[in-house]
Amino acid sequence: MKTGNGTHTLLTKARACDRERGLPLEQNTGGPLQLRYSPAGHRAVLVLRCASSFRPFHFVNDHWYKVEVEMLRPGTTIPSASTLSRDTKLLYENGAVQLQRYLLKRNLPFHLMQDGWSSPLGTSELGLVIQWYDGGVLHK
Repeated sequence: MKTGNGTHTLLTKARACDRERGLPLEQNTGGPLQLRYSPAGHRAVLVLRCASSFRPFHFVNDHWYKVEVEMLRPGTTIPSASTLSRDTKLLYENGAVQLQRYLLKRNLPFHLMQDGWSSPLGTSELGLVIQWYDGGVLHK
């Protein structure tokens, strides 16, 4: 398969998902991605950074992080660690509701699996993984 075919399929599915969720379709499909600053967007990026890079919420208190933000966008208010914690919980709860709607709408069987692991910090974690099969693809 050509790389472009996979990218095209991904974009097609993403746009269909956005339509289904009632999100506005992107206006500019060509050229570089144009991001505009918003406090909510900044908080979302910070939450994703913490989650994907296994960073603690209190990294926003780091002196050099504050210097970096001030250098890139002077006057920007940096959210507190407690705000990031609250935002993470809200994203998780809302994501769970969206997943529930998605699975119920498709009326498909799904499989819940328990998953356990140890983190590099020495703590043990327990998670729940959901798998379902739709359109010839196994989702997780």
